[in-house]
Formats: sequence, structure tokens, C-alpha cells
Amino acid sequence: NLNEREFLLFTRIFEMLETQIPQPELIVYLHRPIDQLLLQIEKRGRPYEQEIKHSYLAKIQEKYDQYFHYSQGIQVLYLELGNNNLVEDDKKLERLMKIIDQPFSKKIRYVKFLE
Repeated sequence: NLNEREFLLFTRIFEMLETQIPQPELIVYLHRPIDQLLLQIEKRGRPYEQEIKHSYLAKIQEKYDQYFHYSQGIQVLYLELGNNNLVEDDKKLERLMKIIDQPFSKKIRYVKFLE
């Protein structure tokens, strides 16, 4: 976490750079239920991740949702992954690529990635 002074500096730098960086055409958000994220963290066994709390992950997800709803001119593909593992299954990864390639007209497109 940043203290107030660090946060102000970060905000100033962000505001200066934001105008120079092109916006993406599409954001692909891979959403997973928080309980599933916590299981993955436990499975990985990285000591520095073990103290991550449910409430912290919930706040992160909430902030992403807010950003997506209030951002201007960026389409969002909100992909609900459930228990799917795209890293270990090439067919599911190919399916994801086909979903990304499909055009959509709404600002946010919600897709449930079923088994």
C-alpha cells in the first residue's frame, strides 16, 4: 500500500502518461470466483501469497468492475472462467481465442466459459 505522498506522486505520473498511451480496443477480463482464486493460491504454495484475504480479492474485483463500467470507449469481454484451466488445456484456449475474435456491439460482453 502507498502512503499519501507516494499515492499523490503515482497519481501525477499516471495522469501525465495516460494521455500518451493508446487505449486498447478490447480488454479481456478473466474472472474467477474468489473461493477458486484462494484455492489456486493455496495450491501454488507461494509463502508471500498465503496471507491474501477474501476481502482483499473482493475489493480488487469490485474496483475492476467499476473501472469497466465507467471507462469510455473501451470494449470489455468479461469472461467467467469458473473452474476452467486455460493453461493446461489447449482446446479451451483455442475456444477462448474464437470468443475474442467474435465482434460485439455492447460496451461489456459477459460470457460464461462452460466446461
